[in-house]
Amino acid sequence: MIRVRQGRVLAVKEEHPDIQFLRVSCDDQEADAINYPALTGPARPDDIVTLNTTAVELGLGTGGQHFVMAIQGQARRLSGIGHIIKARYMPSQVRVQAVEEPGSAAHSVMASPCHLNDMPVAVATLHSLITPFAATFKQLTDARLAYIMTDGAALPAAFSKILRTLKTKGFIDAVITCGHAFGGDWEAVTPYSAMQAAQEVARCRACIVAMGPGVVGTQTPLGTTALEQAPLLDGAAALGARAVAIPRISFADTRTRHYGVSQHTLIALGRLAQVPTTVVLPFLPQDQKELVLTQLHAAGVVPKHRLAWEHGDDIAALLEAAALQVTSMGRTPHDDPAFFAAAAAAGRYVAQLSRN
Repeated sequence: MIRVRQGRVLAVKEEHPDIQFLRVSCDDQEADAINYPALTGPARPDDIVTLNTTAVELGLGTGGQHFVMAIQGQARRLSGIGHIIKARYMPSQVRVQAVEEPGSAAHSVMASPCHLNDMPVAVATLHSLITPFAATFKQLTDARLAYIMTDGAALPAAFSKILRTLKTKGFIDAVITCGHAFGGDWEAVTPYSAMQAAQEVARCRACIVAMGPGVVGTQTPLGTTALEQAPLLDGAAALGARAVAIPRISFADTRTRHYGVSQHTLIALGRLAQVPTTVVLPFLPQDQKELVLTQLHAAGVVPKHRLAWEHGDDIAALLEAAALQVTSMGRTPHDDPAFFAAAAAAGRYVAQLSRN
């Protein structure tokens, strides 16, 4: 059940075109809240707002703020242009102009047969893998890099603070939001048309595909949005891309299902993916390497897929030099080096492909 409360805006702490970070008073307590002007209109101090307090009351990590559902005295409107609706048939559905639709300047390009011409398409299962991938990629090449954000987690691209930083610092050149995700430089209806747009509209040489912050998990093998990795890799390969899988690896996560290679990676690649792809692995200490290989063979990832080994162990220093702060499950690159090295290794591999 949704928890709804009424509150008052005390201050606008931080503001960007697509998102506002607010301080609000709710039930005689102060709290943080997020407002998306495209959905509700802009909020100002002393506005009376209706808040969705579900995430806070459930104690969620990602998304643990109140969200503004409506602002008293402001009419709800579908702002923007275009005829595609995202979050369809929901009270806060949003209107966008998709890159594919007839009103788009790119419609004729998108209507042409698509072949990705060996463009590298890397697919990750967590939002936190984007940063080490992009930082390593851009260290090695100035080729344009697109981030395709799926709707497997957070829907608004603006929710990701690290994504704003990556764009500002030039580590990501184009953001394409697909499915029900919205707020990118371009909107796409499917992840596959987003791949086409990355190459033919955004003129990128490579792209990384991953959900926004907040993967959905249920402590069951199949009840996670991380499994989207399989059809994304298959689709990229079918469209003529060089598909690259970024595995989720950790030796700091004490949960059995995520120790070494995550069960999400093992199931997505071992059971669900139908087309052989390249799985990039970082060079690891011998005992960790042996466990990873044992897990990959036991799950059928090998010999179905090809393995490529790359260096990623310098990622902590690289992120510090670039002033990029990123964590995963609260852990830094120093806390969980294998996790970040896996994404960095993939970034190095894809950078080499993009130069060919």
